[in-house]
Amino acid sequence: MKKLFVLFVAMALVAAFAVPCLATIVGTKHDFTVGTDSTAIKAVTNQGDEICKACHVPHNAIATSGTYDVSGILWAKDYGAANITGQTLKVRNSILCMGCHDGVIADAANTDPAAPKFDFTTRTTALGTDLTNDHPVDVVYTWYDTTKSYAQTAFKDPATFAGKIRLYTGTDASTNNVACQSCHDVHGKADSTGANIPKFLRINNSASALCLTCHNK
Repeated sequence: MKKLFVLFVAMALVAAFAVPCLATIVGTKHDFTVGTDSTAIKAVTNQGDEICKACHVPHNAIATSGTYDVSGILWAKDYGAANITGQTLKVRNSILCMGCHDGVIADAANTDPAAPKFDFTTRTTALGTDLTNDHPVDVVYTWYDTTKSYAQTAFKDPATFAGKIRLYTGTDASTNNVACQSCHDVHGKADSTGANIPKFLRINNSASALCLTCHNK
């Protein structure tokens, strides 16, 4: 009986320390219920004190955002992502990100000129509508492009990503696309200490660790 008790305690300790560190969206820049911009953003999102409701709703979700299919993710509003130049968006995640990160959070379905909107185009988190000078998104990861002689030398085999980077399917049925959420997790990721990794990155970019996950330098 004593041996069983000791075994039970040991297993409990192992289980306790094996629980992964989980990030939380609470209190981050994507938690619009707090912060100096909260009132202005909530006037657009109509989320009240519900953190998730800025993007997701349990009922009456929209099926399309502009011309893009957003069914299945309980998407709350069409925040737009039109008129993006410099790159062609074809991955749903990127399209949804740019609905806000073009620099203006607004309800695209509300055509009233006086409708509330939150303009943060002067901030570094606003990418604008011209993505010419930004990292390529919604393009097939170069390692797969065997027409390029450097494809599998300058870029790492996706088999080495080990969950660090994700690749996505495009609306054109293309696979293995690099998208916004290849490097970022909109809900946040935690490091080994349980702290949220800055800038919603999937892994900490100290010593360019995130960049070097893909780029063979």
